[in-house]
Amino acid sequence: MLPDSSPHPLFWSANGKPQDLGTLGGPHGYAVAVNRNDQVAGSVHVDAHAMRAFIWQPTGTMLQLGTLGGRDSIAKSISDQGEVVGSSFTNAGELPRPDMERAFFWRRDTGMVNLMPDFNGWSRASGITNTGLVIGWRSRGSGTDCGYIRHLDGSITELAVRPGRPVFVAAINDSGLVVGEADDRTGKRQPFCWNRNSGLSQLPVDSRFHPVDVDTYGTIIGNFFGL
Repeated sequence: MLPDSSPHPLFWSANGKPQDLGTLGGPHGYAVAVNRNDQVAGSVHVDAHAMRAFIWQPTGTMLQLGTLGGRDSIAKSISDQGEVVGSSFTNAGELPRPDMERAFFWRRDTGMVNLMPDFNGWSRASGITNTGLVIGWRSRGSGTDCGYIRHLDGSITELAVRPGRPVFVAAINDSGLVVGEADDRTGKRQPFCWNRNSGLSQLPVDSRFHPVDVDTYGTIIGNFFGL
């Protein structure tokens, strides 16, 4: 498929052939995550403009997950339990408003719900573990974006170096180890990790390393710029 053609989500198992998952009536869509049960999460257009989060089942069924009241929703991650997180706009009308973007959680028995209903700023969810921890970004009172972790009891841990210094979360494993990037006290971007016991700490690696994922054993992968 050429980069400038209309993309479709694709599923390719080790024992099968590539399968075009199609869309829900619109011109294109994207797959973003798959779990060990071969359930796929992503987003597809349902018409020329509206984008909706979906979950695709190995039976061939694509289910639209809805929205939080606005036009669009975007899926970002899926757990092995089939739980999906992402973000959705809440404002009615044709044009989504960035300040009305909210992190969502979806499960078959609950449908799509606002992950932080008592939080008034914009928010996004970018990852969910098989133990139910969720990571993402949200606005702060200072106007600076901030990474967060939502725990099983619904409490939120904001990851911040100090006011005005953003933390960008990239990935989390089932043990709750988070990796990402943060501005240090001098304003220089540095790779970091976080866990509940030790908090936020800088990774002992060159600042040109940008983490993108971490596995169950704590192995971190990323990209190195400036070689």
